[in-house]
Amino acid sequence: MDDPDAHPEDFVQQPDGSLRCKRHGLEICKACDVDYTFIYQYLDDDDVEWKPDEPIEEPDGTLRCKRHWLEICGKCCVDYTFMREILEEERQGPMDSDSDDSGRIRKESRDPKRKNSKWSKCVVCKEYAPKQCSNCKTVQYCGAEHQRQHWSEHKAQCRKASQQNANSDSHGTKPELLLLSIGGYHKVVEEMEHEFISSLEPLMELSFTTNEDSALRRLKSKRPPAAVIVVDALYADEHGELVEALIAYTKGKRSKGGLVMFALGFPCFMGAKYWSRGAYACAKAHYLAWREYPTGGIFDEGPQDQGCHLE
Repeated sequence: MDDPDAHPEDFVQQPDGSLRCKRHGLEICKACDVDYTFIYQYLDDDDVEWKPDEPIEEPDGTLRCKRHWLEICGKCCVDYTFMREILEEERQGPMDSDSDDSGRIRKESRDPKRKNSKWSKCVVCKEYAPKQCSNCKTVQYCGAEHQRQHWSEHKAQCRKASQQNANSDSHGTKPELLLLSIGGYHKVVEEMEHEFISSLEPLMELSFTTNEDSALRRLKSKRPPAAVIVVDALYADEHGELVEALIAYTKGKRSKGGLVMFALGFPCFMGAKYWSRGAYACAKAHYLAWREYPTGGIFDEGPQDQGCHLE
């Protein structure tokens, strides 16, 4: 059989580290005359104390672990695929010396404020750094050459930082607040909205949408926002699916459901299920109007068939 190392472009690596032929998706493929089962002798190695060596650099600039010759190696706990992004940007060619970007780089290199910013300096040469390590996003570089040069020093920090980023993403550093305006009346409360948003910015990640399909996707996603403010009125006959999605959102997987607030109007439910969890328990409430924000009694009750109240 052919040595699979002689044709690295013909196989794809699976998440568990195993290899398969690219054409048929098989570990042992008679048509391609390959047998990739040899990789298991490395993946099943019990030498847990072994530490990865310096990566091998391929002619195209990509990196692979020295022991198993893999870009993503579970045994070595390394992922070198981030290098491809850097190389792809560099393959686009050098910037035109007369371009706006090159002028920006020259200007920012002379700017003392930019020079003193730790987020814009190459960790190797201290020059302007338009790129960053895409794996941990904590270190900046002027280009791929200095990233490769710094890798032996950075790899331990990279692994630790990327793990911290993963933990941060899974737990969330700040809850997300979604501002939803489907009726197009968000300008009516623009002044109040601006002050309200300004008071929340240090505490929450803010997002805004005027598209119903986008709102539905956000509400039904695996990681929906922590709270939703509906800027203008919604009605079941016009926005039935969205109203039902908001109701379901308040009864979500969170222990108390999602939080929904209305700036100008509550929807007429017209037979829809009552709000039973979250910020309010309401039925057929016609509208609420702004009163105070961001603390105290945020809403003032208007005409309604049944009272609205905080749970």
